[in-house]
Amino acid sequence: MDFSGMFQEAVQDAIAQIQQMMADAIAFSPRLVIGLLIGIVAFFIVRALRQQVINATHRVNAPLAAEQLIVNVVYVLGLTLAGIVTLAILGVDVGGLVAGLGVTSIVVGFALKDTIENLVAGTLLLLRAPFKIGDLVEIEDTHGFVTVIQTRATTIKTLDNLMVVVPNRLIYNGVLTNYSAYTHRRRELSLGIGYGEDLSAALETIMETAKSVDGVADDPAPFIVMEDFGDSALQGKFYYFINMNTHDFAEAHNRLMAALRAAFQEHDIDIPYQTVTVLQGE
Repeated sequence: MDFSGMFQEAVQDAIAQIQQMMADAIAFSPRLVIGLLIGIVAFFIVRALRQQVINATHRVNAPLAAEQLIVNVVYVLGLTLAGIVTLAILGVDVGGLVAGLGVTSIVVGFALKDTIENLVAGTLLLLRAPFKIGDLVEIEDTHGFVTVIQTRATTIKTLDNLMVVVPNRLIYNGVLTNYSAYTHRRRELSLGIGYGEDLSAALETIMETAKSVDGVADDPAPFIVMEDFGDSALQGKFYYFINMNTHDFAEAHNRLMAALRAAFQEHDIDIPYQTVTVLQGE
């Protein structure tokens, strides 16, 4: 067996392979340099875009949680796109990679559908800010004060002192009533004035009494609407506003009720109640 010939042949094969690898490397080096340069440039572009998004969220006074979520999403998407472009320049078949990512995204999207909807809705709520912590709100059948606002859900402390966690997608897609959105809130009081009373004098007494009650706002001014001829009295409603920042809603109403009752007694204004007469035969 000619070992020297076999060794010489192996050395020649190795040299040929090394030469081929060097030739391939030299041929690939321009593409590698271009790909790396584009990757570096893309990285700095994504960082600059991230800073622009941060500045934009600061200008609109976006909540911190919403700012962090938006910035991170933009940053990750930007880096992903930059990576795909760089790989394509380097000659990597990104078609299969993108297709695989697409299928994976669909599967993950179906699995995390509710979670993703809540996160998106939470982000939009944080940006729009239809309510804030401490506001009295009504969402569907839940009525109470907002205690925690997160990207996934909002926590409400009900008037019965219960904690209710509401998914943000239900808030965003449902009907929301914010009782604390404006400084003044209107309330109404049903009235019944006897037919034997001087209606103009009675209404004047009600207005003057209401204006003296602490908590009844002067602007918007209170007003009375007489609505119907009842069985035993003229029926109407007294509308007035309460400054929610300075007065308690229930306490102001209680003070008004007490003041009106005292005024009716002082001026002998008849506030009849409904009576039923029963006729019984012999």
